[in-house]
Amino acid sequence: MEPRELELGFGFQEGDDRGEPSELGAFELGGGVKLRGRIDRIDVGEHGEAVVYDYKGKAPPGASKWIEDGKLQVALYMRVTEELVGLRVVGGFYQPWPATTCASAACSTATAASSSTASPPTCATTTRVRELLDQALAAALEAAAEAAAGRLQARPDSCAFRGGCQYPTICRCER
Repeated sequence: MEPRELELGFGFQEGDDRGEPSELGAFELGGGVKLRGRIDRIDVGEHGEAVVYDYKGKAPPGASKWIEDGKLQVALYMRVTEELVGLRVVGGFYQPWPATTCASAACSTATAASSSTASPPTCATTTRVRELLDQALAAALEAAAEAAAGRLQARPDSCAFRGGCQYPTICRCER
């Protein structure tokens, strides 16, 4: 597989604060909820199969904990790649940057052999990956519905980019 897209934006319009407008529209999650973002990297194979990468500053949890830990980004970007870019996604990776450890992945078993990581992670069946993507979409819709209804919850153990409380001096949550 070869990198085809780097920093692929979707859903950005003229006047957005994140640079140039994107050619791709927003991703419709359902229920009137739209997603925009930038996919760090998409690698594409000779038969049109794609692997999505998201670079992180530390090793994220394994794919089996993505939903539980609220790490939905790669799963949602995999859906974006399928629906907006039109590629058949066979894997998704959280890749620590700099690359000091193995990636956290959700991929079909066939993808493990063609992965560009030094040691391919354990991969799930294609059915399990599809289930993970569906669960991520449902979790994103649930979070959007909670926010729209004003049901925001303090999460002082995980609200900062690298974990922990982002605003400890003003956080009103009791631990």
